[in-house]
This record gives sequence, structure tokens and C-alpha cells, in this order.
Amino acid sequence: MVTPTPEQLRELFLSRPAMVAPHGEVANFINPPSIQSKALGVVISVFLLTTLAVGIRLYTKLVVVKRLALDDYVLIVGYLIYGAGYQAVNYIMVDMNGVGEHQWNIIVRDLIPFLYYMQMGNTIYGIVILAIKVAILIQCLHVLVPDGVHTAAFWVFHFLLWSHVLFYVICTFVEIFMCNPRAKIWDPTITTGHCMNSKAVNIAAAAVNAGSDFILVIIPQLIIWRLNMSTSKKWAVGSVFLVGLLACAAATVRMYFSIGLLHNKDFTWAATLMGLWVEVEIGCGFLVACMPVFPRFFRHQPIFSTLGSGLRSLLRRDRGSAKYSSERLGSSDGSRQKKNPIVTDVEFEELVRRSDLGMVTVDHPGPGPRS
Repeated sequence: MVTPTPEQLRELFLSRPAMVAPHGEVANFINPPSIQSKALGVVISVFLLTTLAVGIRLYTKLVVVKRLALDDYVLIVGYLIYGAGYQAVNYIMVDMNGVGEHQWNIIVRDLIPFLYYMQMGNTIYGIVILAIKVAILIQCLHVLVPDGVHTAAFWVFHFLLWSHVLFYVICTFVEIFMCNPRAKIWDPTITTGHCMNSKAVNIAAAAVNAGSDFILVIIPQLIIWRLNMSTSKKWAVGSVFLVGLLACAAATVRMYFSIGLLHNKDFTWAATLMGLWVEVEIGCGFLVACMPVFPRFFRHQPIFSTLGSGLRSLLRRDRGSAKYSSERLGSSDGSRQKKNPIVTDVEFEELVRRSDLGMVTVDHPGPGPRS
């Protein structure tokens, strides 16, 4: 009897099903049911919406404001890594066996590239989400904290900023050096060496993201609703920052699926569902970072400006001109308040910068917008 060589044993193992089919299921290696087309639709849709949002922000800052700030540069770097790195990995994965398929419908050989590209995507994800969070936190410091004033918000934003940097630098190194030897991360035929718990790292990252997203929604609202401005303007400014609730929802759902990976043996299926929500989470992060400049962009476009003027005219006609003429500024000069239903980051910063410990009196529109 001929003893098989180690290479023959490895080839035999690679040809085995990646998972035993559960009761009531039959393995299908020829044409298994899959959600790959739906996954591709999600990836393309999120990328297009993200590109549109980042494009609007850059157009507004370059053409309208005519100045880029530090948070803009950080966001640009994050977007380039997202497009050239994370999305490139996604486009490769949505066309391979295992993605959007139950694990009992693939063989071990198909599982290896799935795990390889998933680990690569996880590593790039940490860098992209860090860039998004840093850009948002710098924007919050720039907009919501007066220069030279160390309010509670100042310390909270700085704590979140540097803790995120430290956390994701650690997570990136953990993802890269998860196993020793490193190939053990994606190659189940390697039986020697050891690995850290990658699922625990995934859950920790999801929990940190969800927690910080909620904090970044709550703190701006606390600052805005203490400002000395009309209630309608507070709602207008606050609504811009409430877009962060979308990121909160996506991060929470992603955390749910990350926890589900702990006990789900059907790894390829569960990981695909989690990955789709990671995609949505990243897209919502870019949207939150770009949303404050949207009103400025729309007012700069003639068609939107005309529509806005017509809508405001209808509202004034319905509510009566007397109500609007009686609305006063915070100053005692008796001048009439300039209508500005939506306040962007560049305008709101001017309000904060002229404030005393963040308590703004809406006085005049200011000398000019700053990015």
C-alpha cells in the first residue's frame, strides 16, 4: 500500500466540503444559491453615493469657500484608500466562490481566497474608518469649540480623537499579525502555530464605532441647544448633525452581525451579511462627514437657490409677514434677522467663534465664510 505524500493529503483536504451540510440541506457545488448579485448592487450603490457626497464637499470647499481645511485633507486620504483599496477588494470578492453562499456549498480550496481577501479588507477597513472619524472629530472641534477655550466638549472631542487613533493603530497591527505564521489566517491546512481571536477584535471595533457614533450625535446637540439663537435655527443646525443617526444605525446592525459570527458555523454566509453592513457603515460615515456642507452647495446652485426662494416666499405668505418682521436678533440694535433656514459648518463656526464660552448671540452674518 502506497502512503500518500503530504502534498497529496493537502490536495485531498482542499477538495473536501468546507462544512458539513446541516440536517435538511444538500450540498450544491455546481450552481448553489447565492446573493452575490445583491451584494454587488450594495457595493456599487454605496460607492456611488459616497463618491457623490465627497464630490459635493470638495466642490463646495474648493469653488464656494475656496479653502481646504485639515479635515478635508484627512477625508480625501480616507476616500482614496476606500476607493483604491477597500472597494477594490470588494469587487474581487463579489465574483469569487463563498461570497453570499452557504459554506457547505463550497470546498476548502474556495475558502482560502475568501479568508485571504476578507483579512485584507478588514485591515484596510480600520484605516478608512479611522480617517472618517478623525475628519469628523476635527470638524467638530473646528465648528463647535471656540478657539482658545477649553470647554468640556473640547476635552471630549480630543479624547475621542486620540483614543480612536490609538485603538485603530492597535487593531491594524493585530489584523496584520493575527496569526503566526501569518498565512494561518487564511489557510486552514496549516496546523502549526497559533492565532489570536479575530472575532473578538471584530466585535470590539464594532462596539467602539457604535459607541463613538452615538457620542458624536449627542454632544453637538447639547452644544447647539445651549446657544443663544432662535429655536427654529437650533432645529436647522441640529438637524444637520442628526444625520449621524444613520451611522449609529448601521454600526449597531454591523455589531449585531459581528456578534452572530461567534456562534455561526456558516462563516461565509454570516461574514457576507456582516460585510454588507460594514459597507453601509462606511458610506454613512462619509455622508456624516460631508453633510454639513450640503446646504451651502445647494444654495450656490442657481436652480436650488430659485426653488429655495420660491419655497420661502410661500412659507412667508402662509405664515404672515407680521410674524417674520417681529423676529429679532440677539443684539439690541433693532435690526431685522436675516433669514437663513439652514446653517452650514462654515457659517456656524463664525457664530461660535464670536461667542463667549459657546453661548452665541446671533448678531451679523460675519465678515465671510471659512472652511
